[in-house]
Amino acid sequence: MQTIDEMIKALSQATGIACRPASAEDLDTLEELGAPEMVVEFYARYEPAQALEYGPCICPIREIEEMCDGDGVESLANYFGLVPFGNLIDGDLLCFNPELVIDDDWPAVVRVSHEQVFPDSSELDFRRGTTLYKTSLVAVLDEMVSKLQKK
Repeated sequence: MQTIDEMIKALSQATGIACRPASAEDLDTLEELGAPEMVVEFYARYEPAQALEYGPCICPIREIEEMCDGDGVESLANYFGLVPFGNLIDGDLLCFNPELVIDDDWPAVVRVSHEQVFPDSSELDFRRGTTLYKTSLVAVLDEMVSKLQKK
């Protein structure tokens, strides 16, 4: 597996989307939304200037904040302790789960089904529609780079 630096460089070159350090204000916002330290550290170095898409999508902090402030499934996910950060091509939401750490202190990435979870879902229905997607953001980046290399 490549390093995070190498993966970000490859994705930035392929998509034309720059990744740069987030502002201190945006990092504070990310912490207020419940993002774990590893996620904040990632964004402190590699925040995408706009949504970084190559299969999975990784959003900039301003978009994450808008997701959490809205009245959709994203704000429901944040209410239930997850931190939404992107989506998949099929419309499913991707979130960090700070309570589930599997891979080197990184929070696991879970997938919230757009076919099973709605803004008015109960917590039980929300949990039923949420599954493990990847063990970490590093694994998501690796998937994105793998898709890039198959192109």
